[in-house]
Parts: sequence; structure tokens; C-alpha cells
Amino acid sequence: MTFVLSFFVVLSLFPVLSAIQCYNGAQGVYVNNPKTLPTVDCGGGVSTCSKTVDLVGQIATRSCGPGTTCTYAGAQSNKGYCYNVSTSQTQCCCYGNLCNDSVRAGVNIGYLIIPLLILFGFQSRKFIF
Repeated sequence: MTFVLSFFVVLSLFPVLSAIQCYNGAQGVYVNNPKTLPTVDCGGGVSTCSKTVDLVGQIATRSCGPGTTCTYAGAQSNKGYCYNVSTSQTQCCCYGNLCNDSVRAGVNIGYLIIPLLILFGFQSRKFIF
């Protein structure tokens, strides 16, 4: 039983430990179709994607994020964020593969599904292992 629990805990951490992909490039904000941009592997030390919107130049720039966490004003955000850097610029940070495709911050779906599967397994007590 301890092995099964340890296995699921390690499995639930995998999305955090693995490298992610992000959209990479710049395009006009009115185009707003990041699926036409190339994607890039961010490497093992990065688990966030970013999007910066220049409201004056009307350009959205997408790339790999600043590192392993989204941090704003010294506080870590577990869900990601979007904030106004100034009246002419917005900065977004998000977690998960290709999460920088829209203006809202994304959450890796693995963070939601894996704990539910673990709870369901404990509820039913019918493990396959």
C-alpha cells in the first residue's frame, strides 16, 4: 500500500519536473492566433511560459517563462497570473505545455486529475496493483 501511494505521489510530481513547451514569437494582438507561432522546448529548469503584451505597439510576445515558478511582487503564484506592468504593458506567466496561448493564466490539468484518481482509488479500495 505504501508503494502504491509513493508511486502516485511521484507520478503527480512528473508535470512539475518535466520540461515543457511554450509558444515562441511575436505577433499583432489583433491576430491573436498563437497556434501559428513555433513552439520551443524550454528545458529541464523551466516549468513556466510567459506572454507580454505591448498595448502601444499592439504586439504580443510569447516565450518560455522566467523559471520554475510564477512570481509577482515577491509572492509565488500557484495558478499563474496576468498583471499590468504599466499602462502600456501587460505581463502573464502560466504553468503547463503551451499555456501561453491566451490572455488568461493556465493550470496544468494533471494537477486536477491525478489527485482525483488517487482519491477515487482510496475510496473504492480496488487497486489494480
